[in-house]
Amino acid sequence: MTRDELITLLKKWQDTHTRLEAQMDALTAVVHMAPESPLFEAVWAAWDGYTDMLARTVGDGGDWLAYYCWECRMGENPLEVHLTDDRHVLMDSIEALADVLMFDNA
Repeated sequence: MTRDELITLLKKWQDTHTRLEAQMDALTAVVHMAPESPLFEAVWAAWDGYTDMLARTVGDGGDWLAYYCWECRMGENPLEVHLTDDRHVLMDSIEALADVLMFDNA
C-alpha cells in the first residue's frame, strides 16, 4: 500500500470519528444520556471494531491507530513517539500516523 493510499483510508477513518463524536454529543445534549449507557457502549464498541479491522488492513501491528485515536485524541493531544532508529515523530496528524505505520511496515 502506498503512503497516499494509506492516508486516504486514515482520513476517512478520522472523518468518521469526527462525525460520530459530533452525533453522539448532539444526542447526549437532547436525551442527557450517560457515557456508560448501553447505547454509548454499543456505538463505541462498533467504532473499536472498525479501528481494529482497519488496523489489520493496513498492517498496524503496534496498535498505532488506537494510540492515535485515544491517547493523541486524533491529533488534538499530540504525543511524540520514538521509533526504533531513534527517529522521533510527533503524532499530530494523519500524515504523522501514516509515517509511523509506513516505518513499522518497512
